[in-house]
Amino acid sequence: MNKLSPLRALIVLMFASFIVYPAALSLASPPLPYFRYFGMLADEYGWPVLQGDKTVVILKQGTNECARYTANELLGNGINYILEAPVDYAAGARYASYAVRKGEAVTVSVLVNGVAQPLMGGSTMPAVGNPGDAVRVDLNIGTDLDGDGLSDQWETALIINN
Repeated sequence: MNKLSPLRALIVLMFASFIVYPAALSLASPPLPYFRYFGMLADEYGWPVLQGDKTVVILKQGTNECARYTANELLGNGINYILEAPVDYAAGARYASYAVRKGEAVTVSVLVNGVAQPLMGGSTMPAVGNPGDAVRVDLNIGTDLDGDGLSDQWETALIINN
């Protein structure tokens, strides 16, 4: 009777497991490119938020945080934030709780020095698109109770100064 060496037995066992259960090889999918949200984040007076303002933009799908970015004017071309959302293949369980799927609704929030800020127009973002695509979404910190497109803070400052 031939004796198999421990190494040879291990190799035979591994090979046999892939023959018996080939699905183990086919369940994984390659990582998909990120879906990106980018744009200009402006303060209550319409000025672009700068890097030194300690402002963080957070993307969420439900209660799960998907991406975050500290506003930075060095991105150039009228862009001071970019959120790269990892995209999950739309089959079965997610590979991670923070991954999004095409067509899902996402929201955005903004923290300034750790304090949540309201956003004019609300926090809903366009639905997640195709992996590798990007959409520009400009955001304004502040409230607009009368719905005229001007922040209440700016209107109050304008009235006080006139």
